[in-house]
Amino acid sequence: MNRMPKEIFDRIVKAMDETTLAALSCTSQQWRARISRRQKWWRERFEQQFPQSDDNEWRWLCQYKRAHFGRAHNSNYAGKLPDAPQKPQLDWFAVYCSRRAAEYRWRHGQCMVSQSGGVSGTRPHGIRLQSIPLITPGSHLNRAVVASQWMLSSQQQSVWLLERLCWDGVSAGCLKIWERLCLDEHLVVQTYDASDHRSRSLHIWRFDALNKPPRTIVASKRVREVHAHRHWLIGRYELPSASAMFAYNFANGAYCSDVLDGSPYGCIQRVTASDVLAVYVEYRHQSGPVTVSYKLWRIAPSQPVPFQCKAAGSTRMSKIGYIRPLRVDDNRFIVHAEKCNKQEPKSPPTLALLAIVYGVKSTSLTEIWTRSIKFRRVQPISSRNLLLVDEQTLLSLVDGSQVHRVHLECWRLSGLYPLENQWTKMTEESTWHDPKNNPTLNILEGARQAVSSTAILYSSDGSLTLLDYAECLL
Repeated sequence: MNRMPKEIFDRIVKAMDETTLAALSCTSQQWRARISRRQKWWRERFEQQFPQSDDNEWRWLCQYKRAHFGRAHNSNYAGKLPDAPQKPQLDWFAVYCSRRAAEYRWRHGQCMVSQSGGVSGTRPHGIRLQSIPLITPGSHLNRAVVASQWMLSSQQQSVWLLERLCWDGVSAGCLKIWERLCLDEHLVVQTYDASDHRSRSLHIWRFDALNKPPRTIVASKRVREVHAHRHWLIGRYELPSASAMFAYNFANGAYCSDVLDGSPYGCIQRVTASDVLAVYVEYRHQSGPVTVSYKLWRIAPSQPVPFQCKAAGSTRMSKIGYIRPLRVDDNRFIVHAEKCNKQEPKSPPTLALLAIVYGVKSTSLTEIWTRSIKFRRVQPISSRNLLLVDEQTLLSLVDGSQVHRVHLECWRLSGLYPLENQWTKMTEESTWHDPKNNPTLNILEGARQAVSSTAILYSSDGSLTLLDYAECLL
């Protein structure tokens, strides 16, 4: 093996797919070393098959990096070596294999099971790997807890701990929880006054500092719309005769707001360190078909004019429930009618896919396709260029046509899908080992469920059952 000429080895590698190469790497240390050293090639394969424009793929990689860097840090600590001046480099072959293994473990029910019922009284010392909020809308503030996975100092194995939010500085009074938004490093909780549901506030924590008081960025306003993506948050609150849009940058604490006419619904499309692109839609609240206007805004808190409209357009749609935008990736978004239960095929569309086209001198919004269908929920699968409708039907994001494939609930929960050539070969006999069907776990009917890309939690009557599918990451 060691005497094999590089040219012959490269020919062998080029003739094999990634699955075969991964299997071949298990036959000997020499094969693994030679296969894994092609780091640029493996990184290209990873980014092609698991594109980071997909939020779920991005979150998985963020967690993998934390686990990898945490293990390297703890190894230095155990050996009493000085901290490395730079973060250790990723092994992209290991990253690729771990990502494929994560989906496999979900699908086949390969997980570590643990149970807990107590809340940690002290802040852990170590590196936080991931966090899953256990926060129920309508509950009191003191019932909000977060399950976090930590790699404790001087240890190589991770542990899960329950942490309670610190509300110091917040006048709890009659406050209850309206909703929560979970980002990679931050938690946003929107509260409301039980005596006036329209009076709401937004509070922000870092997940690795839940023991510290939150930062309140909006206090006692009629907040109607909030959306977060990566390290940005946008929202809207009502004024007596208008609406105010606002944006907040988690990375540097920059905040800006502006008063605009109308009551638009928005979502973040693309972010940079200094600005954010957001799409807002607006329409008349009337029955029957309506004209939906959409605008692309650039929001940059550091600029003299923070809010700038970069493009605009409109389309005709059926008005059934609220009409909202939904991000697909940096350059595409869906405009959809919420909870559309009744729809005729010849009626105006209930779904529209639009693309942002960047020109040399200007930016435009182009309608790609529309569909007139009934549904209750849509979820983009941008890594596979598909749209999931009502957890069963798949539509192509290329032209809106229906794609006939088996779809498993574990993929929707985790957001991690198999490779295209694997998925197309699966039949209706393919199943997911649903933990709720496992009698040994004794998961009660009606237990609350919360998920991340690598774990699922069930909570009931103060007890917590945790299934960790990410053991291979550690």
